Amino acid sequence: MIIRQRTRASSSRLRSFRRGILSGEWTLPPTGCRERGIIPWSLPFRVSEAEARCAFETWRSSGRRPDPQLSVRHVRPVHLPYYIFTGRLEVTFKGVLGFGKTEYAAHGLRCSTELGPDEGAATAVYAGFDFRRRYVRETLSGDVSEALLESAVPFSQLADQPAGAGVESFKMKPSFAYAQRLCERLPGIALYEADRHLRTSAEARALRFEAADGSFVCPAGERPPCYVRAEEVKSGLEDARLHSHGALLLPLW
Repeated sequence: MIIRQRTRASSSRLRSFRRGILSGEWTLPPTGCRERGIIPWSLPFRVSEAEARCAFETWRSSGRRPDPQLSVRHVRPVHLPYYIFTGRLEVTFKGVLGFGKTEYAAHGLRCSTELGPDEGAATAVYAGFDFRRRYVRETLSGDVSEALLESAVPFSQLADQPAGAGVESFKMKPSFAYAQRLCERLPGIALYEADRHLRTSAEARALRFEAADGSFVCPAGERPPCYVRAEEVKSGLEDARLHSHGALLLPLW
């Protein structure tokens, strides 16, 4: 059993999320989807065992210090459980521009971006505890896309499985995946989006940025600033929900 003390912030996120998708069928039992008749979506294996072994050897030999003792003793095909979330990331922040030794600031700036399967590195959450999530995330999440999810089929209809293929059950509820996994990724994404908005948005360049001495500058009419910086960044994922194929079993050797 895994027990994690709930912080006040995560409790707030969890309550907010429960008012959204966490009702009915999405309140999954810790032992898996099938106990309540929920059939997760899945993707077939498109990599053979030989190709998987070859990929491992390529990775092993490409390291800075190849380890001759590191070798493959057994390869097992398995489907791992994932949740894929979607939503609109709303960001508010303070923008800072540097011209020479003077900094100019604008408060209350806003930007937003849609997050979904195409941003799988952020929105795909491994829904188990058996494997180190860092490795699973690096292996699979970046390859998730909207087109890939549209090609998924119900797991009960999946054919041509490799010999000995297994499937890991969903051991994490969507509420936990959202509050304890997805939300911890949002500040970094929000900071990136705020910085990008400052650098590239015509709307931001048309704003008035004011210095401490009362002088001001409008970036659209000036030379490019020496630097830009986003501060006091706050964010929230609006309309957070699981993708229509968001309870997904992904193939892994």
